[in-house]
Amino acid sequence: MEVQRELSEIIRSEIQDPSVSAAMLSVVSVEVPPDLKYCKAYVRVLGSEWADREELAGLTRRVG
Repeated sequence: MEVQRELSEIIRSEIQDPSVSAAMLSVVSVEVPPDLKYCKAYVRVLGSEWADREELAGLTRRVG
């Protein structure tokens, strides 16, 4: 749960991409293995299908 909160905060405060609106994007859940080497995040985007694609594309550009 802590990883989910921290990831939400990073998206809200540090991603400076006009196509990523933190108000329209929420981290629904995360999966973290015991070795903590990676994190799989599930996000939900509110809005139209077009907005969903734009938000996810912007987020992907920023996190790699």
